[in-house]
Amino acid sequence: MIAASDHTEGHSEIEIRVLEITDTVEVTLQVHRGTNNSTAEIDAYRLIRWDAVERLAQAHGVGLQRVSKELVKIQMQPA
Repeated sequence: MIAASDHTEGHSEIEIRVLEITDTVEVTLQVHRGTNNSTAEIDAYRLIRWDAVERLAQAHGVGLQRVSKELVKIQMQPA
């Protein structure tokens, strides 16, 4: 979730949806600009690079797709 919202400045709201498709679970993260006027600085912490997130997901057998800057889909086997 952090990497999905790193591109935004200040406060963001993340909408999470979960859908079970046969033997797969799809999690969708939709990032919306927040309504809170935060003064958080984008450099206030170390940004997680998206390629690192993709490599971690792949290493754990999780399908990860960044559809747009605001939309990420994750597919995995249910536990």
